[in-house]
Amino acid sequence: MTADEWRRRALRWGIVNRVVSQAELMDNARELAQQLVNSAPLAIAALKEIYRTTSEMPVEEAYRYISQRRG
Repeated sequence: MTADEWRRRALRWGIVNRVVSQAELMDNARELAQQLVNSAPLAIAALKEIYRTTSEMPVEEAYRYISQRRG
């Protein structure tokens, strides 16, 4: 499977919300960090909990967990 196919699947499955070139990476990372800083504390707490819970899970299991949390 090529990197392009993995990229398309990751986007389709919701594993990533965007794919950027290496040249755009730091600007996009800073933009995302600023969005997180400006987010509500409860939203940030929920994201941290999801990360802690799913970071060691296989991808499919993590995806199911996140999908169930969304309702």
